[in-house]
Amino acid sequence: MVSSRARSTHRVSTARSRRSARGVPSADHRRGPATRLLARLLGLHVVLRLPEDRPMRPLVLIVDGGATGTRARWLEGDQRAEGTGVPHVSAAGEQAVAEAVASAVEGLPDVPVPDGTTLVAGLTGLFETPEAAGGLGDALRARIGVETVVLTGDVVTAHAGALGGASGVVVAAGTGSVALAVGDDGTWARADGWGALLGDAGSGHWIGRRALEAALRWYDGRAGGSQALAASAQERYGPLGGVASRVYAASAPVREIAAFARDAAEVARAGDEVARSIWSSAAEELAETATAAARRAGSTEGIGRVSWTGGLLDVADLLGAPFREAVSARLPGARIVAPLGDPLDGAGVIARGSAVHEPLVLTGDG
Repeated sequence: MVSSRARSTHRVSTARSRRSARGVPSADHRRGPATRLLARLLGLHVVLRLPEDRPMRPLVLIVDGGATGTRARWLEGDQRAEGTGVPHVSAAGEQAVAEAVASAVEGLPDVPVPDGTTLVAGLTGLFETPEAAGGLGDALRARIGVETVVLTGDVVTAHAGALGGASGVVVAAGTGSVALAVGDDGTWARADGWGALLGDAGSGHWIGRRALEAALRWYDGRAGGSQALAASAQERYGPLGGVASRVYAASAPVREIAAFARDAAEVARAGDEVARSIWSSAAEELAETATAAARRAGSTEGIGRVSWTGGLLDVADLLGAPFREAVSARLPGARIVAPLGDPLDGAGVIARGSAVHEPLVLTGDG
């Protein structure tokens, strides 16, 4: 059975969202109305909750999707299905996003979705204004057959998964990077997540770009270059003179550049000082992002837990351990903990009802 807390959270979140659908997010993101959805995030996470009066069957369906693909499973089961990547709604539109979600949902047993189902979704970069949530909600209802849609940011599900629904700071670091701080009272703030052109410091793209730049500096004979990184780049891309053309012509240049971060890790482990410096700087940048989020939320003194999500921080020797050390230096009172779960788990936490994440929930009703 879905808890009374979960039903209460849904009702409160939806009511708040409707009251403030025309609002504009404030500068400090503090304990605002539910329409303060994070404007630039990293992926998509979906939960489908069945009404209590239906026959016994899995109560929650979760979908975790991003630019490279989606994963889906019933919360109470083990079987997962894969789907296509979730496109950016500003470029592809609401229908394309709904199709991407459906591509994973339809691969699971016990579909089509029964009448009365509620969909709870965390979305990346799908809209810059809360008003767009209505159109996306309509598209998801029409394509998947759900009755009610509730939206939140993917960084919120990542936060809930990493800390199990508790307050604290979570840094999400993969191709991009962003941090979210959430207080016990629902006060919250985001830092970075501004994309490859304007931010995402310490991310896979950030590391890959600087590593490729060092390779091309060596090729040009400019200071700051690395012969070892140049050799690694040539192995991946071919002659160095054609690296730029190949990257710019890629279907996903940001991911193409981010992929070189793993090559740069091997070069760093082999002892190249330029590569090691890039990874060290990335750890400092991610720690600074975590600290900034805590500062904006007004919680640097009693921040409590700090955790992380995303594959990049699994590079323990070059990034994970230095990141934890850098956070401890900036937030000496923080307790740094390994993530309890991933964004897929976090979607389930929010579906059941998470008090600290309640202000970050937005209705998808048109």
